[in-house]
Amino acid sequence: MTQDVITQQVGYLHFPKTAGTTLGNAILGRVKSRIAVTSWSEAMDADLASHQFIHGHLLYHQLEETLGDDGFLMTNFRHPIERIYSLYRFRRRRPEDPEHEAAMNVSLKEYVEEGHGSQTYLHQLTAEVVAEDGKPAQALPSKPDRESRLKLAKERIDSFDHVGISEYFDYSMLLLASDLGVTPFWSAVTMNTAPSPTTRKDLDEETIKTILRVASADIELYNYALERFKRDVEKLVGGNS
Repeated sequence: MTQDVITQQVGYLHFPKTAGTTLGNAILGRVKSRIAVTSWSEAMDADLASHQFIHGHLLYHQLEETLGDDGFLMTNFRHPIERIYSLYRFRRRRPEDPEHEAAMNVSLKEYVEEGHGSQTYLHQLTAEVVAEDGKPAQALPSKPDRESRLKLAKERIDSFDHVGISEYFDYSMLLLASDLGVTPFWSAVTMNTAPSPTTRKDLDEETIKTILRVASADIELYNYALERFKRDVEKLVGGNS
């Protein structure tokens, strides 16, 4: 039996520029309290456990440790070509962003070649906070090589209670409601979006090739998440037919 109010503690691992602000605000109307953090370092100093909805650009292991076995863990993916392009545009139009100058002074191709935003999924899914005495805390890979990190990241994608896909946002929202056991989110006000749509059709072939090469790990993880999403939607549709 569905209800309007979310009763579980919800942790939302928010990858930048994946419709997360819109999705987070839709959930906000169904919970008692939310804490939103902008980074793993901010999450270190925040009292995450005292809130029902934990939302932010933190690390998987920080959410997992906070939620425990009874919490609801969710995330949302977007194809890395559009996601990285959207992040680049976002930073160029926001002077207060710490990477504004870097984005303003280089092309998207150069921005990606410098490593900006190209391994976001891999990083947030597999990095862990390392704090040594007398040194600032760092978010470092928890596995020694790319293949080990990809394997761990896929295992963690499998462990989510809900995985959505930005390109199929309406279906993602219906699936999310089903996974949470609540009535559908019939409308979601779009938040934090670019003035015009972000599409790869605006990009030249060399820039696309560069993103495909540099962000290959994130593309592999996106495709893995997409296949899981398709299976989940098929089960949802099949169960209601």
